Amino acid sequence: MELVPFLAATVTKGIAGEESLLAAIQILANLCRSSSDVVEYLRRIPNNKMLLTSLSGMKNATMYVRLLVLEVMFLVHPELSEEIFSNVSNDIKD
Repeated sequence: MELVPFLAATVTKGIAGEESLLAAIQILANLCRSSSDVVEYLRRIPNNKMLLTSLSGMKNATMYVRLLVLEVMFLVHPELSEEIFSNVSNDIKD
């Protein structure tokens, strides 16, 4: 669990294309997938909105990264799933 704050900070401060950012998103997605405690922690961290903003700003990333980002967002913010799905559907149509 000590790794999660570091990963969240890496994502919020990361620069698109950096290897550390990709690794942080991959690890964060894996941890969220396997641990509800990690998901709950991310829901409660003070910079939760910054994390969401950073994740949602990765629209120009590769499809793989976008899938990881969406997975984390769905798990951490399930109430946004309809909006996210709608945006993804619009991207696919374009």
